[in-house]
Amino acid sequence: MRKRKLAIILVRSFISMFIFSLIFISFVDFSTEETMRNLFQDIYVYSDNDIKEGTIENLDIIAVSLIEKNEEIKKFGEICRDKKAMDELKKNCENYYELRASGRMPARESLQESCRQVLAGDIEKRCREISELPEINITLLDELYEKHNRGEISDSMYFTEFVFSATGNIPEMQELEFDVKKYIIPVSIILVLLLALLFMLHKESFSRLLFSIGKILFNLGMLITIISMVLYIYTEYTPPDTSPMLKSFSDNTMPSAIQNSVHILVPLVLANLFSIKIMTIGLIMLISGIILKVLFGKRAATNI
Repeated sequence: MRKRKLAIILVRSFISMFIFSLIFISFVDFSTEETMRNLFQDIYVYSDNDIKEGTIENLDIIAVSLIEKNEEIKKFGEICRDKKAMDELKKNCENYYELRASGRMPARESLQESCRQVLAGDIEKRCREISELPEINITLLDELYEKHNRGEISDSMYFTEFVFSATGNIPEMQELEFDVKKYIIPVSIILVLLLALLFMLHKESFSRLLFSIGKILFNLGMLITIISMVLYIYTEYTPPDTSPMLKSFSDNTMPSAIQNSVHILVPLVLANLFSIKIMTIGLIMLISGIILKVLFGKRAATNI
């Protein structure tokens, strides 16, 4: 009898674990990109208003500057990518100096300055600077800037999209992506087998089976609801201060600031994972568990 009770407890625990896993696999977006977007939006939302205002002003300045310099970057980019053109440019400048020295060509100030930059290595230096710049989607940046000026997107969305999409400050994270959806079928199969095993352990009493299922739903629902409520209260009524992280964006020290604020960011990530949808599922499970326990509790007790 004790072994059977222990087996029932173990099976219920495993069922709870796999239901919990199935819920998150099915309803939570584990995309690294989406998680980072939500995180950066939270960093903006939970910051001081003055820092928010200063950050948006900085973004506007950066956007205007980059858009204005786009043509120059494109011009230099073409030269930098074409080594043959660069070599020809150097050769033409050397020919120019030879012709000028022999008196066969008059001095031209603009041409002389251009050749000075070429032969002194200024253009190659500029090429190196451009190669070290993050990849910039000027079209998207211009579009974001215009949309924000027209009031079509919020400040938080402007900040998030600017940092994440336009300037490419977030490194490629494809290697971090993993497809959890492929585990839905295996987890579901294991869950069905565990439920079948639970049924076998309660085959003499259908009431006890439903009571056990009620316990599983109640415990899981309570766990999900409590976690969701705690995270909701934390973010809504005792919001974290992410001002240092937002300020670090302007100081170009955001990566280190994020590393030093893991204790703030982890609850924010969890709050995004435990969405309203998950909380609703938890409440439904909790209510269902209570109903099953109330309806079949007494019957299960009489069938022990």
